[in-house]
Amino acid sequence: MDKWAIASCIIALLLFLLWSLYVYNTIIGIIDPGLTARYEIKRSIFIPVITDLGSIINISTAITISMIPLSIYARKRVKLVESLEEQVTDFLAAFASIISSTRSTYEALTVASELIEEPLASRLKHLAYAYKSTGNLQEAFDRATKNTPRRVRIFLKSIVTAARSGGNPHLVLSATTAHSREIRRLIRITRNRLSEYVFIVMLASITFAVSAGVMLGLLYYMLELKLPGVGGLRVDLGLVRGLYFYSLIMINFASSIVIARIIHGHTILAPKYFVILMLTTLIAFILSPMITGAPLMGQ
Repeated sequence: MDKWAIASCIIALLLFLLWSLYVYNTIIGIIDPGLTARYEIKRSIFIPVITDLGSIINISTAITISMIPLSIYARKRVKLVESLEEQVTDFLAAFASIISSTRSTYEALTVASELIEEPLASRLKHLAYAYKSTGNLQEAFDRATKNTPRRVRIFLKSIVTAARSGGNPHLVLSATTAHSREIRRLIRITRNRLSEYVFIVMLASITFAVSAGVMLGLLYYMLELKLPGVGGLRVDLGLVRGLYFYSLIMINFASSIVIARIIHGHTILAPKYFVILMLTTLIAFILSPMITGAPLMGQ
């Protein structure tokens, strides 16, 4: 974990504590004191369940706000990885042409690094200087690419393989270049096709939030009207609401991982989609009971 990841985690924790312990109650006390977080807890079997609406809103917004710095870091990290993956193909093509004429790995690395832009250029220069100082290409490669994404590292490994082959390194590197281009093409096609399913996954979470809110509204409506056959029904709306809330968090968490990993290919993007899902499903969860004529979540 690099220093920016650690900093993002620390900022996320501080934002969560600051919002949940101080900011939320300060703001909501001005807007609607009835939604102040009271942290009323009841137990369902052995699970402590938060039952008051104010605490549910507080925790949801605190989680959402704390995920923002993680989302920013993740987006920058993914952008870096994608840039490196795009550049490595161009680099291998250039390196193959240069080394076929120079026969010097160091010189080919130096010249190729001048032709490639950042962020790959600095890594190539590091590799060239490390190779010049150690004389061991494998050691220089390990040192220069230790923080490089796995797929990029695999393709760059062909430099070492070509140098060790003893034959024509141009052929080895040309084959690797063609392979990397084909992989990038397949990745683009796959992501373009899977991107259509993002809306479906998000819609599933929103549908659960709406159905949970409608069920709470119906329970409230039935208890208030004292319908025949329901008079002896004992339902703790706060407990049911808290259990639905826990389920909603787990569904949003799983959905964000599915979208980030399966559809976009980067699990690190999960915080971004969790923020989006949490905001949309929280609004749906709070407002949907009003469809049945119930007040705000039975408050």
